Amino acid sequence: MPDLSRKDWEVRLRAGRSLLPDLEPVNPELAARAVRCFDRLRIPDVPGTPAMAQACGDWFREIVSALFGALDPETGMRAIQELFLLVPKKNSKTTNGAGLMLTAVIVNERPNAEFLIVAPTKEIADLAFSQALGWCRTTAR
Repeated sequence: MPDLSRKDWEVRLRAGRSLLPDLEPVNPELAARAVRCFDRLRIPDVPGTPAMAQACGDWFREIVSALFGALDPETGMRAIQELFLLVPKKNSKTTNGAGLMLTAVIVNERPNAEFLIVAPTKEIADLAFSQALGWCRTTAR
């Protein structure tokens, strides 16, 4: 698994630069497909159900792109198989995580693949599941 840490994170944040390293191999088509899928998700618990394209920050789209674009073309294995994000309170961690998981379910090529969201409490895990379920219901209308 690639090392995604950035020792110079503070300098990068202050300069408005990305915190993600360049990953190899990157499949730009898969990355773009995942970002398009993620951007189309409509947030079910916000009036007007805005799309993630309008509501989510570019920093998270970079994560979606990196996660789904880092695929070894020879083995078909994802270079990033798990993700831990350390984000301050009230910055859409649960919503973004649920959107990321739903994107994984949609763009994954393996039917019935198992996915897992780990949350610090059952209440937060239920909230993430509720968001994903709400997205499915909103899209189905």
